[in-house]
Amino acid sequence: MAKNNKTSLRNRKGDLRKLVILMNKQNKRFMPPFDPILNTIDLVITPDELDLLLKMGTDLYSYEEVAALSSMSSEKFNPIFESLKQKHS
Repeated sequence: MAKNNKTSLRNRKGDLRKLVILMNKQNKRFMPPFDPILNTIDLVITPDELDLLLKMGTDLYSYEEVAALSSMSSEKFNPIFESLKQKHS
């Protein structure tokens, strides 16, 4: 009986690849968008956080600009923003 080694991702694989490509544009080290890296990022980032990061791209924003870009209510945006700040620290 063969085992199914497929990992179930909570984020779309294509979006995770896009995030890795954006990260590569801002870093000196290249991180290939291979499955082990995508799986690791998927473990630590929620779909809402991923969507926000993809909307931001590689530009720099103020808190107000990111909040407006997100198109979310402050009740939804604030926890996501705070979570991303903690993950960055």
